[in-house]
Amino acid sequence: MAEAKFDVESFLKNAVATLRANINTQISAIDTEKGDFVLDPIPSDAWFLNLIPKRFSRDVFVIYGIIEEATDEVIETSVLRKITLQFEIGLNDKNWNESEAAVYRLLRYRRALEETVSLNFRKFGNGKKVKVEGLTPASVSFKGTRFEFSGINISIHLDS
Repeated sequence: MAEAKFDVESFLKNAVATLRANINTQISAIDTEKGDFVLDPIPSDAWFLNLIPKRFSRDVFVIYGIIEEATDEVIETSVLRKITLQFEIGLNDKNWNESEAAVYRLLRYRRALEETVSLNFRKFGNGKKVKVEGLTPASVSFKGTRFEFSGINISIHLDS
């Protein structure tokens, strides 16, 4: 049987598995380094593909998905495509009376995402070069609740 091709699905599964397995270690390391407040770990059941669930009970959660699939180049029998995944950590704003405190928390969560990718980059793109971009913290209202978000985009180029 031929080895499975590394594709968009493989990229998404590798990224999710690696972040889930390692993000809380980075969160703990940042907490130890800073020493002023402690970030909540991200529960294993608080990872959602492309949506916020209808019944939401988590204070810290991750929404992730594929945000871009673009063909960069077509060469004879090969297509070079850029694939971008987005991982956003959200905070349920019911626990934060100050948006400034939420922004600092989000910056630390974003840093934990970035460092997890950096320390494990070979696992994300199957040895391919991985590009990471940070996302600016933002607020969103959803069904009467305010959420604060920040995160990263992770991109690779795949040839098929």
